[in-house]
Amino acid sequence: MTRVSSVTSLVLILPILGAASQPAAQSPKPSRFEVASVKPSTADSGLPSGRPTPGRFSSLNTTVRLLILQAYGFSDFRIIGGPDWLSSRRFDIEAKAEDPAAGMDAMGPMLRTLLEDRFKLKVHTEMREMPVLALVVARDDRQLGPNIAPSGIDCSTTEAVAKLQAQGRTDRGMPCAVWPMPTRAAGSVAFRGNGASMDTLVQFLIGPTRRVVEDRTGLSGFYDWELTFARPTRGVALTPATSESPELMTAIREQLGLKLESTRGLVEVLVIDSASLPEPD
Repeated sequence: MTRVSSVTSLVLILPILGAASQPAAQSPKPSRFEVASVKPSTADSGLPSGRPTPGRFSSLNTTVRLLILQAYGFSDFRIIGGPDWLSSRRFDIEAKAEDPAAGMDAMGPMLRTLLEDRFKLKVHTEMREMPVLALVVARDDRQLGPNIAPSGIDCSTTEAVAKLQAQGRTDRGMPCAVWPMPTRAAGSVAFRGNGASMDTLVQFLIGPTRRVVEDRTGLSGFYDWELTFARPTRGVALTPATSESPELMTAIREQLGLKLESTRGLVEVLVIDSASLPEPD
């Protein structure tokens, strides 16, 4: 299942790799919040606010569609159906987990249960044929661009990733990750991959392209790269009419020596079967 975030705030950490030993016995994790409040938002306008902290989930002035994105981990373009109010009505959600140290991974199932209980949400997943993008090497001689090179760090094992990330952020960002970086180019965004695989790169590209992206480069190993491109206009307020940087497709070719080709493929989507407005608290 693909996981993505907004292109303007993406921090993508490589998953820990390698086989993990299974504990002999494990207590079942709670599937619902200990306490939860759901109220219509009184905010007149503005963006959603609030963020999960250990043991608590807070999301103010938010739509149910955004809650579904958080709970199920599907990109917006892979969520199908549902009533219009899922994207227009706004709510204030405050919830507390039984475990005061619970993180978002643990609270994801609790948020799904909250949506099922309070909004009567019913969903299912299915495979649908959709337009997708294939990332390939642009040149016939397979020479890469000026902004990408094999990395000097090894992110291939659990131990290597844990050791590198324990060292903290460096001048190149967090090891084994993709980080936003500052740019003075008007109307532009910039990102740096630090010990990132091609799979990490395609996961990153899902955000700005709003398409599923498949790695067909044939490139293995880990790379350091930098990519600067014109800020996408969708959902971004006060975007300059012009940009000093190239559009994403051009930037990928010129800076990385790669390109995105349009094709079609089967994509897992989340289908919203039904939902209802909640009863007042």
